[in-house]
Amino acid sequence: MPEPYEALKPHLHPSPEEYMEHSSKSPGQMGYLRILNGAALPFPVHISLDHRPFAAGVRPFTATGYGCGDPGKRNLRILDGSDPSVLVLEEQVEIPQGGFATVVLADSSRSGIRLFSLADLDCRLMAGVQSCIRAFNGAMEGEALSLAQWNGRILWQQVPFGGASSYCSIPPGPHSFYALSDSSRSPLSSLSLNLQPGYAYTLYLAGNTWTAGGLRILPAIDGR
Repeated sequence: MPEPYEALKPHLHPSPEEYMEHSSKSPGQMGYLRILNGAALPFPVHISLDHRPFAAGVRPFTATGYGCGDPGKRNLRILDGSDPSVLVLEEQVEIPQGGFATVVLADSSRSGIRLFSLADLDCRLMAGVQSCIRAFNGAMEGEALSLAQWNGRILWQQVPFGGASSYCSIPPGPHSFYALSDSSRSPLSSLSLNLQPGYAYTLYLAGNTWTAGGLRILPAIDGR
């Protein structure tokens, strides 16, 4: 039997250095893309861009690192990691020139699985004193989401399914957050996080209300 790494190697995205070797563009002309698997699938997924391997074995509620690619529209394919002959989803996504983006795989009670794309803040442009955060609703289909701190301060309200709030500045250090639906106002999930100065974060509400995994908040550092 092949070694585990060798078995996955055909599905792995090349490093930025390897990608640059085959591209005529300079680093500033390239774009950066990552995938966050926020769906409660019973299997990991393999991901390709334009039929070129990007990531392998991405488990539910985890994210890839940023991969480097030529900017523009790309064909993204998601395969069942337990049986790569099964196509889960295929859609077009866009890699921004000189920027960062995240594609989120989310559960949908209507269509099964959906993809959403977000432009990410480039941490290299931040002053380094404050932290920045935003919220993304990848779980409450048909219902808006609010995000609050445990001291009762509401940071955002009416974040629709598949939508993200704006970024806001927040002092670095330990913080506790909780998500709640705008209809019931009862907490859905919570998270404690130590924010670092000069970093931007997205808090993703992921999962669903009809499986045992439930809902959870997934933090991710943007633009690094």
